[in-house]
Amino acid sequence: MAYNYVVSARKQSGVACVACCNFTGANDRNMIIVKSTRLEIHKITENSLEPFVDVPLNGEVQVMETLRLDGESQDVIFICTVRMQYCLLGFDAAKNLIVTRASGSVKDRIGKEVDGGGLGIVDPSGRAIGLQLYEGFLKVIPVESGRLCDAVNIRMEEIDVLDMVFLHGMPKPTIA
Repeated sequence: MAYNYVVSARKQSGVACVACCNFTGANDRNMIIVKSTRLEIHKITENSLEPFVDVPLNGEVQVMETLRLDGESQDVIFICTVRMQYCLLGFDAAKNLIVTRASGSVKDRIGKEVDGGGLGIVDPSGRAIGLQLYEGFLKVIPVESGRLCDAVNIRMEEIDVLDMVFLHGMPKPTIA
């Protein structure tokens, strides 16, 4: 009886999400690239793009956004997987490590998942994270005092949302 063992010979190369932020330090400019189940962090220098770290993720990424929490000089990365699990990643410069600052689930017991993957947005002032993962609902995760609060669902009239954005300069988080 013959047994076959099949594996891929290369890492993923299809880019799912990209963002630029100050992740590794207040004065460092970084390019964050998500390739399915891998997170690549590069440092942007004057003449080049230098690889910094390549980390495997436990799940296929659906949404990746960066935000700056109140009173902090570095950005953090918010990631939501296809299985509706999320994490908030930060960088500890003293230990030179990526640390998980928060994690949890945004999965609902009922609802039809959106076709083609969910949408994620972050308030420019860092007050809330919005996720459109289910048709007719916007899941909002409030951010208070630098930590994520319990998510709430807000009913939306529109079913087929192509894109959305938090508006700048509003006294309360406002979505268009």
